[in-house]
Amino acid sequence: MSKKEKNEDLREWSEDLIQFTKDAFLDQDFGFTPEKTVRLKRNDGSYGYIELWDALNSRYNVHNDKRGNVYEYNNVSEMIKDGWVLD
Repeated sequence: MSKKEKNEDLREWSEDLIQFTKDAFLDQDFGFTPEKTVRLKRNDGSYGYIELWDALNSRYNVHNDKRGNVYEYNNVSEMIKDGWVLD
């Protein structure tokens, strides 16, 4: 697959969605208990989740449903830059 074809598959997230995701993680305003998981979507069309307990402790490990990988991020901005937002 060429780089151009790959880029055509990517979604452009709106500034509102990106800001909503940042605010939710940074303010820890999810409305559920720490034992829950938060569903995420990625701009390549895949889905994943993050353990809310980890997020509350500023550890951003995203478990990718599609590939079975776990991605580790140092902060919310890195996670979003890599294409992850709240579903």
